[in-house]
Amino acid sequence: MKINDLIYKVIGFDKLPQDYNEQLVNAGFIKEEPDAELEGFLQRSYLDEYLAIMFHNEAYIKNLKIEINILGIDKTVIINEVHIACFPGITKEAGISIYSVDYIINTEDLILDTVSDITNRLNKFNTRITYKNKEYSLSEFVDSLIKPWPSKLNSDVNQYNGSRWKEYHIYNFSEQVQPNYNNLLFELGTGNKIGTINNNDINSPSEEYLQKTIANKLSCFKNYEGLALYDSFTIIGNNNYSRDSLHSHSSWNSIYFKIFLYCHFMKCKLQLMSNTFSSSINKDAKKAMEEFEQFYNRYYLKKIAFNFLPNEIYMSLFKSLELEEDFKFLKSRNNTIALSINEKHQRQQEFLLLIISVMALLETPTHLESIRTIIGIEFITVYNLTIYGVILSLISILVYIKFVRNK
Repeated sequence: MKINDLIYKVIGFDKLPQDYNEQLVNAGFIKEEPDAELEGFLQRSYLDEYLAIMFHNEAYIKNLKIEINILGIDKTVIINEVHIACFPGITKEAGISIYSVDYIINTEDLILDTVSDITNRLNKFNTRITYKNKEYSLSEFVDSLIKPWPSKLNSDVNQYNGSRWKEYHIYNFSEQVQPNYNNLLFELGTGNKIGTINNNDINSPSEEYLQKTIANKLSCFKNYEGLALYDSFTIIGNNNYSRDSLHSHSSWNSIYFKIFLYCHFMKCKLQLMSNTFSSSINKDAKKAMEEFEQFYNRYYLKKIAFNFLPNEIYMSLFKSLELEEDFKFLKSRNNTIALSINEKHQRQQEFLLLIISVMALLETPTHLESIRTIIGIEFITVYNLTIYGVILSLISILVYIKFVRNK
């Protein structure tokens, strides 16, 4: 099947350095800002909270036009540009950067089977490529020659990358692909070879798994459909995208792509906070709670736009990444930790009241001594020994009770 046009991007995650602005400028990146016409459209179409995060934040772009050759299939592709979305930390925690690499596949290779072979290699870190007669793994090449700063392999952010990049692909076919939308969506979205389902062999998915995966399908118009999965977002159709159309290209290449970035940023951050909660039960728990509450209040949005299509794309990604479940889980854990901290504070207050009560009891003989002659008590020694004996007994009992409760 012939493909008229295609967007293919991959994204990865890094910790955001403190001097990221300086590093980006020195690496030749230009700050991305919407022009007046686009700004007007965005203001009429999207919520201010979302615009402040994804369009009025710090994002940078660099045009490259670098040609590389994929070993094993001997295919050449062009790295068109790299985009860096910066998400600084809300408090003092490290921020996150999401880099995206935009590939252009040569026109003569825009055949479904060939494109599938190419993209199934471009999404893997260990794919071997050549550039200017020198061989690299694709991750080494991106890390050293494409990105503004290298990845920190042992960082918590880098763990979210896994062993492959997340994919964003928009296909515009030369003909309608019905009634095979489901099979094709599954194979492209999951990175399976084209025809895997029809082959009906040991590599084919079960019907139950296929239906479960396709259940989150995005279907708003008759000419195209989409599928959001954990590692990919795929749109296939006819007359749904053209690089030569300013509106179509801007919509899918930038505006809708930022929804994909936003959802994956939330997923990455929620995973990091889940790790923090697990390791901070007995230390920095209050800091972790405050960070989550600030993140929740700023980034948890039920809708992002006034129009239906951006919200449909957003909700399909939101559901596929299980963001609602993550938010609920962390909010529940946040409440549990808050309850634990409150109980600890309550016990501390009780112990403080115990000490105050004991101090008050110790002062009792002094107060009674001042009225001893008035009430006619002359046996001072017997009186003091009796009173202090009673007080010491009470202290011993209270301390024992406190010890048993703590234990």
